[in-house]
Order: sequence, then structure tokens, then C-alpha cells
Amino acid sequence: MLGRVGIDRVTPGCAAAARARLAIAAGQAAVVRNSHRAALGHFRAAVAAAPDSADAQLARGETAEILGEYGEARAAYGQARALSGSFEATLGEGELAARIGDVETAVRLLATATPPRRRSATFAFFGGAATMLSCAADQWPDPSALWRECVPATRRAGHRVFIASRNAAAQIAFRSLVEDGQGERALAYARDHGWLALSSDWCGGESAFDFETTGALAVLAHPDRAGCAAEHGIRAADLGRVRMARFLLQHALATPLDPSIRARVEHTLRYGLPEHDVPKLAESLYRTASRLARVYRQPTEEIGVCHKVIAADPRLSWPYHVIGRDHMLRGDHRGALPWLEKALEVGPRDLKALYNYAVTLEWLDRRGEAIAAYQKVLAVEPDNAKVHASLGMAFARLGRHDQAKQQMELALQLDPGQREARDYFNRQFGRDARGGPPRAPGRTHPPPTAAPKRDPLRRGRGGEGKLYGRSPGPPTSANTRATAVSTRASSMGMRM
Repeated sequence: MLGRVGIDRVTPGCAAAARARLAIAAGQAAVVRNSHRAALGHFRAAVAAAPDSADAQLARGETAEILGEYGEARAAYGQARALSGSFEATLGEGELAARIGDVETAVRLLATATPPRRRSATFAFFGGAATMLSCAADQWPDPSALWRECVPATRRAGHRVFIASRNAAAQIAFRSLVEDGQGERALAYARDHGWLALSSDWCGGESAFDFETTGALAVLAHPDRAGCAAEHGIRAADLGRVRMARFLLQHALATPLDPSIRARVEHTLRYGLPEHDVPKLAESLYRTASRLARVYRQPTEEIGVCHKVIAADPRLSWPYHVIGRDHMLRGDHRGALPWLEKALEVGPRDLKALYNYAVTLEWLDRRGEAIAAYQKVLAVEPDNAKVHASLGMAFARLGRHDQAKQQMELALQLDPGQREARDYFNRQFGRDARGGPPRAPGRTHPPPTAAPKRDPLRRGRGGEGKLYGRSPGPPTSANTRATAVSTRASSMGMRM
């Protein structure tokens, strides 16, 4: 009798654990396929089968965060931290608190998120090894250079990676304080962590930290010598990191800058960032939506998160533009138009939305209005070859060939490889061999597109083109931990 009772008590628990393991394995497989919504369902099933499984809770938290389900992710991270106290769970909960603007909770949690030294040492080893291999490939004809150049470079690289790994959580907390306007407290935080002793010039030499932390340290530690904040701020704006970008760029303007760099800073502040202060939640959700499209290739999920962005900040033009662009990419230009009009209503300086608005008007045979919209873009960016070519094609379709030719010539002067302009002249005057191989037989000039080619000098939010469609970069394969389940969806700091 007692034996039967013991079996009855043990067997259900074993069965639940087995179901949880199977669900986690199914979730991991779905993550590898970039099917995160299906993966989340599997991880929820794992949690239902074994609520005390830290691995299942962590898996659920990571996947929910990728999908912009921040409330569920925060609850799951909290459960995982309570069950295991692991570095991963604490880092996940602390970083998510920073993402939604709960600065005090983020600082408190991240203070306890220190990775094991063995983990940091492993990252340092591989970071140094990569540097040695790269250096050796360049220096192999001169064996003495391996010792003279490669060994010191390897040591420096390994040390930088080790420092970055040990301070990964602290960087997130530091940036949260900076973005929250607590500059003095952020500087004291950096001093307490020994960062100010690492360098007397954060704009010179090699930094162990990410570019945002490095730029903020330059501004706070030596504001009169923080010119590098300009490039770091422009990069932050390109990635949609509104608060940090504004902080860095505004301080960069107070330092001596090259006139061309100053012009770029002023242009980014005026046209690359919203005019108002964007709530931290809206900023983070927008970046999550961008990653869903750019990294995970899940446009449907991207649009769902964009609606959450609108709920968090109706004055931000970016999500309206993304939804409109999604309609364009599906060929629904009439459906795209109201979203693009709304984007321009709340963000009249949004040049990306203005460009795609012009493209949409062309598709709808409203070419006079499209021409006016293209000209508005060129009034701000007169050196944009893509827009000159698009304007030239609009003129050509109206039979205004003198104006079309003028715009195409300008496009080729600015970018000799501009394909639309090159094709236009090939059709008019015969193919120019300097323009590269001809297009495939039977192909004609493409209609206006919502996804212009990327111009590496004109990056846009989330790393996309300045006037952009969906990013053309290859998808990133999903990585899995030994115990957990999905890639961390973070672009806020190094995960070491």
C-alpha cells in the first residue's frame, strides 16, 4: 500500500517534468525556425506543466520579450530569478525594467547581475583568439611581427572583452541613469565602478564599452573634449535610440566640431529624431518592432508591436510609417496612404515617411503631388541621388523629359552607380558599357518601390536606409543557450 502511494506521488511529478522538457525542446526548435509566436506557446505549456522550472520561465521570458510582450516577459523573468537567482534571469528582468523606464528597479536588479568569472574569462579567450587570428593573417610573412604586433593586440583585446563582460549589466544601469537625466548620479556610478580610472580620454584609444556608454562617459567625464559624442549620437539615432541620441548630440554641439560634422549633427537633431520627448516604453517597443522585421523576418509581428508603440506614444510618426510601408510592400497602396498621411501629420519632418508618401502617390497616379513631395525631400537633402532619380522618373512618366534628364544627370553626378538613372539613359540613348552588365532580357524599368537600395552614408532607424523599406540584410540565426532557449533580443548592451 505504501509503495503504491509513493508511486502515485512521484509519477505525476516525473510526467510533468517530462512534458516540460518536451515543450522546451519544441520551443527551441521553433526559435531556430524563427517562429517565435509558436515557440512562446510551447514555453507557456512548459511553464504550465512545471511552474517551478527556472529554465521554462526564462525561456518564456526571453521569447515574450522578443515579441514585445513586455508584461509577460517581466513576470517570467521574475519567476525565473526567484527560482534560480541566475545571472541570466536577473539580467533579463533588470534590462527589461530599464527598457520600460523603471530606472530604480533596473539599477537595483542590475547591481546583482554579475556573470561568473569563468564565463567572462571564456569570452576574453575567444575575443583574444579572434584578434590573434586576424593579426596573424596580416603579419604571417614577418614572424617577428607576430610577437611585436599580434601578441600585444591579443592581450588588449582579451582584456577589453573581459572588462566588457564583467560590466555588461552595469552599462545598462549607467545608460538608464543618463537617459533619465541623472547625469551626476551616472558619473558617480561610473566612478564607483572604477571606470573613470580606465581612461582619461574616452574619445581616444580603444574602449572596452559599447559606443553609447563610451560617448556618455566622454560627455560626463570631460565635456569640453567630447567631440566623439557626435558620431556616437548619430549612430544612436540611426538605431532609434532616441533619448541617448539626443543627449549625445546636444552635448556634441557644445564642443568644437568640424563644420561638416556639425551640419550632420544639426540635421540629425532636426530630421532624424522626433521633435518631442518619446516615452521610454514607446522607444523600446519601436526598437523591438524593428528587430522583428530586420533580424527575425516577422513582419506580421512587427506590425502588431507597432500598434503598441502608437498606444504608448500617439505622437511618434515612425510606427505609422512602418504600417504604411507594410501596406506598400504588399501592393496595397490605397491602404498605405492614410497611414503615411498620419505619419506626416504627427511628424512633418519625417523624411522617410515623406519619401514613401511620394512613392505611394505615384502608384496611385497622383504624379503631380508625388513630384511636390519629392521636391520637399530634396529641399532638405539636395545630395540624395535616389530621390533625384525617383523625381526624374516621375517627370518622365508625365512626358516632361527635359526635367527628367536634368534630375537623372544630377543623380549620376552624385552617385555614378545609380541604377535607375543609368537605366533611363540606356533606354534613351543605348546602353553605356560603363554602367555594368545589362538587365535580364525582357525586364523593363521597375515601378516605384517602397524599398530603395541602402545608401551606407545615409543610414536610418534600426540600421535601415535613410529613406527605407524593409532592411535587406540577411536574417540572423537564432542562438540557444545550453539550458534556455532563444536569442536575447537585446540591442542595449553586450550579453557577456
